[in-house]
Amino acid sequence: MHLQLEGAHARHPAARPEAPDALRGVGLQVDAGEAVALIGPSGAGKTSLLHALGLALPLTQGRLRMNGVEPWALNAAGLRAQRRELLIAPQTPPLPPR
Repeated sequence: MHLQLEGAHARHPAARPEAPDALRGVGLQVDAGEAVALIGPSGAGKTSLLHALGLALPLTQGRLRMNGVEPWALNAAGLRAQRRELLIAPQTPPLPPR
């Protein structure tokens, strides 16, 4: 799958109304077969980015394309079909000791 994210802004649904978007102006391109690691401090927006890419969190601004298709422009059945191609594996606390 080819993923392309351009100028993405996203707001976590549990964020306070006055809180800034978790993602602001993010761009990313991942080609089929590529492996990508996301590393950053707590609160940097890693989970929000993964939820946006997993179609669990809509963008407030910007564009997401998967294999050239904008998933959020699809009808409900098309969006469900696109989501079936993805997996979000949540991290379950507690983290293992280091």
